[in-house]
Amino acid sequence: MKQDDAPFLPDTYYHVYNHAIGDSNLFREPGNYSYFLDKYAEYMAPLCGTYAYCMMPNHFHMVLKVRGRDALLDFCGRKYRSDEKYADKLKRLQEDPDQIDLHEVVMQEFKNFLACYAQSINKRYGRKGGLFLHHLKRKPIDTEAYLHKAIHYVHYNAVHHGFCKSIMDWPYSSIHAILSEKKTKLEREAVLGWFDSPQAFRRFQEQIPDAAMVTEMEFLDSQTSQRQTLQGFQNLARSGAARSGITLLTESRYAAAEAAPDDWYLQQILSDDHILGEALARRGFSVIRKDWADPEFDWASTRIALFRTTWDYFHRFAEFSEWLDRVSTQTQLINPLELIRWNMDKHYLLDLQVRGIPIPPTRIVHQGETITLTALHAETGWTETVLKPTISGGARHTYRLHLDNLREHEAIFQSLIAVEDMLLQPLQKQVIEQGELSLMVMGGQFTHAVLKVAKLGDFRVQDDFGGTVHAYTATSEEIALAERAVAACTPAPLYARVDMIRDNDGLLAVMELELIEPELWFRFHPPAAEVLAEAVVSLGMWRE
Repeated sequence: MKQDDAPFLPDTYYHVYNHAIGDSNLFREPGNYSYFLDKYAEYMAPLCGTYAYCMMPNHFHMVLKVRGRDALLDFCGRKYRSDEKYADKLKRLQEDPDQIDLHEVVMQEFKNFLACYAQSINKRYGRKGGLFLHHLKRKPIDTEAYLHKAIHYVHYNAVHHGFCKSIMDWPYSSIHAILSEKKTKLEREAVLGWFDSPQAFRRFQEQIPDAAMVTEMEFLDSQTSQRQTLQGFQNLARSGAARSGITLLTESRYAAAEAAPDDWYLQQILSDDHILGEALARRGFSVIRKDWADPEFDWASTRIALFRTTWDYFHRFAEFSEWLDRVSTQTQLINPLELIRWNMDKHYLLDLQVRGIPIPPTRIVHQGETITLTALHAETGWTETVLKPTISGGARHTYRLHLDNLREHEAIFQSLIAVEDMLLQPLQKQVIEQGELSLMVMGGQFTHAVLKVAKLGDFRVQDDFGGTVHAYTATSEEIALAERAVAACTPAPLYARVDMIRDNDGLLAVMELELIEPELWFRFHPPAAEVLAEAVVSLGMWRE
C-alpha cells in the first residue's frame, strides 16, 4: 500500500492534502477560505482533532489526528440513529462494533465535506463538474519529531509556493490561530505544549524547513496534480483552441511524463516543467515536452522551442551544435540562437567583465597552449584554484587544485587542453563557507532567488554531488547586479539565472550567467512561471 493510500486509524496523526482538478482554483476570494473551514469543522470535528492547516488557491494541507475508537463509534451511533437509511449499519454496530470499518467512516465524512464545498463553489461561480482530485491523499505520522516537521512544512507551504515571503504574511494558515488568544477549534494547547513558549514555537515555524523535508513534502504534494496537469495542457494542445505550439526541450533521460516513486530527481524536473506548462497553457498556448535529439520529431510543427533541461548537450557538443543550426531555421528558439551560442562558452564571462559586470579573476587556457599547472599557478600567483572547461555543465571536469596536488592533475589537464579551452579561477572561499546564490530574472525582472550549499567537504553546489537548495531573500544590491548582468546581454534573454557570490575580497561577483538550460526552481516560486509566460506572450510570435 502506498503511503498516500494509508487507512485512517484511531489515535493516529496524518498529513492530509488535496488539489484542484486541472487548473481550477479551490479558493477564489477570501470568503471561500472561511467557508471551507466552517464546513470542515462541521463535518470533521467529531472525527478529528486539527493541529495545522494551510490553504493555497489550488490546494490545501492539514495535519490532524483521528479521534479514539470510542469517539468514532459514538459518532456512528448518533449518525445511524438519525436516519432510517442507516438501519443496517446501526444493527451491525449494536451487534458487534468491530464490524464497523472506521477508516471508511472517516473517509466518507471527508468525501461528504469536500462534495458539499464543491457544490457550493459550483453554484456560486456557475461552474460544473468535480473540483477536487478524487483521491484524498494522506500520510501517517508516526513520530513526534516528524509531527513537528509536518506542521512546520504545512505553515511554510505558502512561502514555498511563492505566495508570500514570510509565513506570517499568509492569512490562510493556522499559524495565526495558534499564536492568537482567540477561541479556536484547533488543538492549540497541544501544539504550543511541545515548545517552551509561543515565541519559541514561532521562531521554529519561521525557520526554513530542512531540505530533506521540503523535497519529501514537495514530492508528495506534486503527486496530487502531476498527472492531471500534464493531461491538462496536452488536452489544450489537442483542442485546437491554443494560440500555438510551445515545446519544452529536455533530453532522453528526462523525457518521461511521470517519475518512478523513488526518482526524486526526475520528479523535480517534471514539477518545474508542469508549473511552466500550466502558466503557458493558461495563456492559450499548447505545450508539449520533447527530447531535443528526438529523430522522429518535426521541429517545423512547433512555433517555439524553449530550452529547459537539455543537460547532455556539453557531452554531445558537435551533435548539439549541428542541431541548433538546423532547428533554428524551422522554429523560434528561446532563448535566441545568438545568446545560446554566446552563453555555451564561458569566454562570455570576459565579455561581461568588459561590459562592467564584476566576475572573479579568470585565466583562459586555450586549446593547444603549452603550459603546465605549476607554471600556470606561478604566473597567476593563485595558490588554491578551480579548473573547468569553458564549455561544460554539471561540474563536468571541474577540479579543485592547490599547490600540493598539481602534479597528480597534470596528466588530465594536458589531455583536456589538447582538445578544448579550459578556465582557471581562484577558489572562492565563500562558496564553501556560505554557498552560491542563484537569482532568476524573467523578462528582464528579478523574480526569486535560492541559495545553493555544497555538502560538507565539497565545493560543488550541484545536487548531483550532494548539494542542497534553500529559499533565499535577495538583497537590493544582489537584485541590481542580477538585472544589470542580464541587461548586458544582446539580444535580451527572456529568462536567465545569475549565479553570484561574495568573492575573496567580499565583493559581489557573477560566477555564471545561465541562459541556455538553467534550473529555474519554479517549484520554489511558481509566480515566476507566470512572469515568463507573459514574456513569451509579449513576443507576439504566436500570431498568425
